[in-house]
Amino acid sequence: GIGLGKKLPIYVIKPKDWQSTYGLGKLTGYSRKKALKDICTRMYPKLNKVTNNTCDAVLILHTFINAPEKYKK
Repeated sequence: GIGLGKKLPIYVIKPKDWQSTYGLGKLTGYSRKKALKDICTRMYPKLNKVTNNTCDAVLILHTFINAPEKYKK
């Protein structure tokens, strides 16, 4: 809605691209989610209530901020 109305650019970051940044190897399922949450909590200790769901959004943003040229079209 608002982003499209303001003509903000859209970037696509595939899960395997941003998750590979954090070196989780062959972890899957709950173990992978817990590892991502632990990484997020260590990187951003002042964020309150980081959950298994919200840590994905934080880490995707972190990945983009640190390498925007990789994801710009």
